[in-house]
Formats: sequence, structure tokens, C-alpha cells
Amino acid sequence: MSELPDSWSMSTVGAVAKCITGNTPPKNDPEYYGDFMPFVKPTQLLDGAVSDAPEKLSEKGAKVARVLEPNSVLVSCIGNLGKTAINGRKVAFNQQINAAVFNEGVEPKYGFYFFQSSSARRQLENLSSATTIAIVNKSKFQSVKIPIAPLPEQRRIVARIEELFSRLDAGVAALRHAKAQLQRYRQSVLAAAVTGQLTQAWREQKVAEASRLSSPDKNQRQDASATLPYESAEDLLKRILEQRREQWDGRGKYKEPLGYSGENPFDTPPTWALANFEQVSRRVTVGHVGSMKDEYTESGVPFLRGQNVRANRFDPNGLKFVSREFHLSLSKSLIRGGDIAVTRSGDVGIACVIPDELGEANCSDLVLIQGPVLLNPNFAAYYMNSLGRRLVRAGKVGVAITHFNTQAVAAMPLPLPPLAEQHQIVAEVEARTTAIDHLEAELDRQITRSNRLRQSILASAFTGKLVPKGTEVASRMLS
Repeated sequence: MSELPDSWSMSTVGAVAKCITGNTPPKNDPEYYGDFMPFVKPTQLLDGAVSDAPEKLSEKGAKVARVLEPNSVLVSCIGNLGKTAINGRKVAFNQQINAAVFNEGVEPKYGFYFFQSSSARRQLENLSSATTIAIVNKSKFQSVKIPIAPLPEQRRIVARIEELFSRLDAGVAALRHAKAQLQRYRQSVLAAAVTGQLTQAWREQKVAEASRLSSPDKNQRQDASATLPYESAEDLLKRILEQRREQWDGRGKYKEPLGYSGENPFDTPPTWALANFEQVSRRVTVGHVGSMKDEYTESGVPFLRGQNVRANRFDPNGLKFVSREFHLSLSKSLIRGGDIAVTRSGDVGIACVIPDELGEANCSDLVLIQGPVLLNPNFAAYYMNSLGRRLVRAGKVGVAITHFNTQAVAAMPLPLPPLAEQHQIVAEVEARTTAIDHLEAELDRQITRSNRLRQSILASAFTGKLVPKGTEVASRMLS
């Protein structure tokens, strides 16, 4: 810690505060729990004021608990060290929290802000027991060093911290609001993409070109090398079904897929068609269903789970591996680049395209749209992550939202643009989402910078550099 002003003194938390470790009344006796007093746990310590908690004690429970008077400072001392709160009313607290009840020589909020500083948190980390879970017991908590300014200066420091933090909080709130706006814009881009709004001008131009090229009017004759640039979606669907039939490698006699038979739930251009995933893919299947605890290996064939599927992107974090023998025994759920993976439990209906660089892989608890036929898989993922998920959430796919199945995905209505328009849609979405990604990254940098500024303010506060000095002497205030 930097050298302190002459009027300050260095002390310990135990010398300037009564330190208390919380406890938990017996859980097996419901009479200890009720609605009389908030029972605070580390999850309620959010570096702010705390006056309530989800769990509460009865009057009987409060009598056996450790209870804090208002304006005590609570500090988490197990696991996530150093999270703080200051209580606005009487509260009880559990054994994962140490509390400091400061004496009259220390402004409670001065101690509250001190424990948010990187200096205090580094001390807690250095004092913690060398176990799998960091623990700072009461005696070690009492030994934390705290710089003590004269009391009037403490109050000026607190007032200045709160003034600056208020400005930072307003700035961060604006940044987070901007991020939320970007997320809404991202969703609006996807919705516009899969309903044809995003490519309306492009489509009108192509339709006009096709009309001129087919016109018998010599005055509208185009260059002889020109060709019709716009295949109708109905013609594309016919080609898809023909190619699907030709590439059939399944068992038994080929069966024509049933098209979507319900009403069109989308407001799409008349040049588009309506299909379903069974029609436009080689097969819709499901990943392995069963225990995997003895099948994972250190290396081998990549094995995907729901956590690897994010909206419009594959996430390699937490990717598992299985032996090639196990992989080959699950031939039905084999994954290749260009396939589409859809989550079938938890946050249902999220989809991404499998990247080519992953190579051959397998999975569990995912629905797979294998081998899209004359379908841009990115367009299909955009659909699933926008209109498709709305159908799922609205319960309009015929299954419970908590467990999505292959039949539901296979039969889902899919708006089908002409192939050239699919590619144009993907190009335009990628351009816009790349810009959104850059803006979000910049907002994240600004939020991170605000957190650093917060720590810089606290560092200045507790080294005597934040407010003008007074004539008081801290040692006299504490004597």
C-alpha cells in the first residue's frame, strides 16, 4: 500500500471494528424459518445496500442467529472473496460471511468502500486458506490492514466516491442499454432476413431483370450473354426433392417427404415457397440418448453437447471427445460440416451450423438436420434462431417446449427463398452482424474501462489522493 498522508494511520479491521462470523440455524427445524428477518447469504452481497433476502428467519430463528444492526459491513469470506454489502436494517447472515461493526472512529460506508478496493480483496486472497475453496476465518479477517483517515475526511471521501460512482453507474447503465438495443437490432435483422424484408430491393431488381430478359420486345433485348438470374422457389423445391430422391442411401423403399400442410404462419414474398426440414435435408435425426460418463476420452472424435451450440455459432468450449469405436456405433448421429445442430432441451430451439474444420463428429441430446439439400445452412440457422424459436416458444410445433424432438423439427414450416436469394440474405446478415459484433466489443471495452476507473477511484480514496486534506489527525480520532 502506498505511503499514507501524515494525518492518517494504518490499522487493522479487528482494531477498529467488532468482527462477527455468521451462522445458520438448524435446517431440519422449520420453526427457525419464516418471514421475520432477512437471512443474508453471499449471493446477496452485490457491493451495495442489502435490506432483504429470499430466505428469512422466524423470531425463534433470529434468536439463535447472528444478527447485525443497521450500517454493518458484510464481506463474503468463502469462495468468491470480498463481495460486500452494507445493511439498511437488522439482518441475520450465514457462516460464509464475516461482518465488521465499525467503532465510532470509522464511518461505516468508509469501511464498506474499502472492502470493495483491490487492496482489500488482494489481502483476503493472500490470507485465505490453501484449500480447494478459499476461506478467510474471523481471526484472519481481523488482521486485514485498513488505512484510517480522520473522520471528517472519511466523510468527504465517502461523499466523493458516491458522486463519482453515481456518474460511472449512469454511464454503465447507458452502455448496457446500448447493448440491449444492439441485441434487439440483431434479432430484428434475423427476422427481416427470413421474411424477405432484408432483400426486398435486391429481389425486386432480380425479378425486373428476369422480366426484361424474357420480354419479346426488341427494344428491351439484353446482351446475348445474359441469363435469367432468378430461379423461383417453387422450381428450387422441385430440384431439392429430385436431388434428395437421387441421393437416397437409406434402407427400404424411398418415401417422399410430406410437405408442410398447415397455414402459412409467415408473411413472406410471393416468390418464396413454404417447405419443412424433412423436405430440404437428407435426414432429421437425434444425437445419442443415454449415459456418457464412461465414454469420454482425452482425445478422439469430437462429441458435441447442448453447450456447444450457440445462436448462429459453434462454441468449442467444453467440447468432449469419444473413441472412434463408440463414434462408429452411433452412425445415425454422425455430424459433418454444414449440418445444422438444434438444442432439444433446456433453452430449446437454438441452432448453429457445424463448421467444416471440426471434421467428423458426433453428439448427444441435439437434433441434427443432416445434409441440407440446395439449402444454405446459415439461412436455416437464422430462421431457427428467430421465427423458428418463436414458434417453439408459442407451442406451435406440436411438442412440449422442454423436450424438442426430431418429428417437431422435421415438420416445422420453413420459409424457402430462391437459392440465389438465400446466399444474398446470408451475405447481408453477416455484414450487419459483423458490425454489431464490433459495436458490442467496443461497449464491452468501455464497461471494462469503467470497472477499472472504479478501482482507480478507490485506490485514490484509500491513499489520501481523492479529496483535499484537513487538519484532523486519524490517530487522535481513534484514541
